[in-house]
Order: sequence, then C-alpha cells, then structure tokens
Amino acid sequence: MKRAIVTGASGFIGFSLLQELLCNNYEVLAVVHSKESEHKLESLRNPNLSIAICDIPDFSPLYLHKTDNYDVFFHMAWEGVSGEKNRSLPVQRRNVSGAIAAVKTAADLQCKKFVGAGSIHEVECMKEMEQAVPIQNYANYYKTAKLAAHYYCKLESQKRGLDFFWPRLTNTFGAGELSERMLVSTIQKLLRNEIPQLTEGTQLYNFIYITDAARAYRMIAERGVAYHNYVIGGEEIKPLKEFLLEVQQIVNPNVPLGFGKYRFQGVCLAEEDFSTESLRKETGFQTHVKFEEGINITKDFLQQQVLNSQQGGICIENDNGCNTNV
Repeated sequence: MKRAIVTGASGFIGFSLLQELLCNNYEVLAVVHSKESEHKLESLRNPNLSIAICDIPDFSPLYLHKTDNYDVFFHMAWEGVSGEKNRSLPVQRRNVSGAIAAVKTAADLQCKKFVGAGSIHEVECMKEMEQAVPIQNYANYYKTAKLAAHYYCKLESQKRGLDFFWPRLTNTFGAGELSERMLVSTIQKLLRNEIPQLTEGTQLYNFIYITDAARAYRMIAERGVAYHNYVIGGEEIKPLKEFLLEVQQIVNPNVPLGFGKYRFQGVCLAEEDFSTESLRKETGFQTHVKFEEGINITKDFLQQQVLNSQQGGICIENDNGCNTNV
C-alpha cells in the first residue's frame, strides 16, 4: 500500500485528491489548518486516513509521523487563490515560504517524491510581467508567488534528492467549489436570473473537471517523469466565450451574458501553453468528465447549496469518501 501526505486536504483540490488517493488504496496523512477543517475530513470515516493540524509554514506536527516512510508529498495548500488575498503581498509571501518548508519536510520525512500545485497563471505571469508597460493586474501577486514557489521548490527538491513534479493546472471546476472565481460566480448569477458581467471572452481557455484533475495528480506521482513539465487540463482549447455560452445554455438560457462589460487586463495565452500532450503520453491520462457533464454536476451542486442554506441542512460525503459522479 502506498502512503501519501496531502496538505490543503480540506480545500477544493486537496479534498478531491484525498478522495482519489483513498479510493486507490493509499494510506493518507491529511494536513489541515484548523479543527473545523479536521471535522470535514472526519466525515469520510476511512481507516486509511490520518489527520494533522498545521499552521503552515510550521510543519512541526508532522514530525510525529517521521518513521512512517511516505512515498509522496502532495503540497496543495495555498491561501488566497481568489478574492482580496489574491492581491495580498504578505499572504502570497507566506505561501511561498510554506511551499519551501513543505519540500524540507518531505525530505525530512523520507518521502521519495514531491508534487506541488502549479498553475497556468505562471505562464501568464511570465508573459505579462515582461511587458514594457505599467502593470494594472494586481492578481500578479498570486501569479508571481506561484512562479517563485515553483522555482524555489525545484531547487530545494534537487538539493535534497527528491523527485520533483510541479504540474501546471489550467482551470478546475466542479461540485464542492464555493469561491469567487469566474465560472462559479457565473453559474450562481445565472441561477439567480442575474446577468453576469464579463469581458469579451476572446482569450483562449481550457477547463478540467475536479475529479479528473485529482486523478491526473495521482497518475503523475505514480507514472510521471521527475522534473518533466506537465499541464493538467481538459481536451478542448477554445475562446472563453464559447465555454460560457455552453454554460448559459445548460444553466439558464433565458438570461443573457454581459460580454464586454469589463475590459480584459490579462494576457492571451497560445494554444500550445495549454497542451497536455506530455501528460497523456507519459502517464496515459485521459479525461472522464466532459465539460457539459461537469457543468451539469456543478449546477446541481450549487442549486443544492441554496436549498441546504434555506433548510439549514449540510452536505455529507459518503462513508468511504469515494466519488460517485464518474
């Protein structure tokens, strides 16, 4: 039986990865930041799950598990992916420090592999920050922190003899996410019969459903080539507007989309920036959930959240934590 450590285990990506690992016969030490997060994981009721509370970048509680000989350390914890903290220098600097500390902890705990949570935003950052113009997009605090963490962790992993993986994730979505990110907020507004305020949507985009993303992380850890570059994404690469029109037709075709209400302040990526060819060739990964199916699942989840809030109920995972959507 393989053994893994997962930080950020109560977050959107971390929780799905945790379920993916448990359903594939891993023993997992899940790292969370609070008792409230610990309670969420306890609902999984899995004998192969252990939980540790850490105030990252302080990983000292994990050293109680030093003799457990883990195979892989998945570092999914990251504060401030969206909202005001996305633009906070202190928050993003703490994220970088946490990632570096995670590599050291992985080596101290004799993990063989380190897998970080990279982002396609790193590519945007490199292109955007190189422009000879003033920077208007303060989300670059988050993007720059991701890029810095990538390179520091790569150096530290090499120095400490770890197999290093930093797959860049495109745009993940799915049931379980309650955030301020664009796709979630668009679906929520359509459900409320509100017109989403959007850019023209001409920039290329790529989406991947959360369970597929979690499976990709596991397959990279099991079959990937250390230090190779991987992109975790879906099969379709097309203008954002085309994706959002699909969302509109699925969620609420009676509400128009407010394209052009905002000016796009980022940079446009090329099709090759989203290429998952190396991931597919080297690990055999294929997506299971098409965009349309994923939007339907996500819509149902968000509708259920509204119903639960009205009735004072809560959502509970199934007993073994295995995903039943695919």
